Amino acid sequence: MRLGVESMGLEKSLGIRLLDTRNSLSQPVAWFEGESILPVKFANPYRYLDITELAVTGGWQWQGQGEILELQTPTAKILNVRQGNQAWGQRIVLDLDRPMLWRQETPTKLTVQGTLASFATGQNADDSTKSSQLFQLSSKGKETTLTFSAAIAPRFR
Repeated sequence: MRLGVESMGLEKSLGIRLLDTRNSLSQPVAWFEGESILPVKFANPYRYLDITELAVTGGWQWQGQGEILELQTPTAKILNVRQGNQAWGQRIVLDLDRPMLWRQETPTKLTVQGTLASFATGQNADDSTKSSQLFQLSSKGKETTLTFSAAIAPRFR
């Protein structure tokens, strides 16, 4: 079974960045440190990207349940959270043990599929919270949420 995802929601739902292209039959993408070229399938009015090879490489598992796709991915561990000043503004970096899925919930809220290592928060790794002036970081189960102050207007990448 091949895994196709509609391209418009790919960046916000899986954290895969679409790169520029003039080729309608393939789509270059970036995900963490790697770039791939994904085949494209059109089913009017939608454009689907075949992410099967990316998913296999990432250790994802999936199955269809009627019209619902169940997608399971390995859970990453957030090893550290760093922030610093850049010429263009504040930068927040999550150090990970592996690539992970993430989605932008709102303009000021990012949810990642990963757990906090105990030293990332200085607390118990389960159901913990860390705050700074720029963001609040909370973890529950296998998901971690970063909530930003509206004043910093984050740009996710």
